Amino acid sequence: MKYLATCFSHFGAMSMRDLCRKKHLDGTLRPVPRMLSSSCGVCVIWEDDRLSFSPAEIPEEVEQIYEETADSRHPWNSIYTAEKL
Repeated sequence: MKYLATCFSHFGAMSMRDLCRKKHLDGTLRPVPRMLSSSCGVCVIWEDDRLSFSPAEIPEEVEQIYEETADSRHPWNSIYTAEKL
C-alpha cells in the first residue's frame, strides 16, 4: 500500500520523512499531486503493508495522510486529518 502525507510546512515534511526513516520506511519528499492541496506544496510518499504510525507519533506539522486507492478518478483516500484544520 502506498501512503502520502501533506504538511503545513517544509519542516513538517522533513519531520515526517524522518519518522518514516525511524520506522525503516523509504519516505521520499515530492511535490504534492495537483488533485490534493497542501500548505507548503511538498509531501512525503512511502510504501508499507499498513500504516505503522499511531496518531501520537505523527508530527504536528502533518496536515493529512492519504492511502492510495484503485480508483483512477479518486486515487487518494484521506485516512488522517490534523486536529487544527
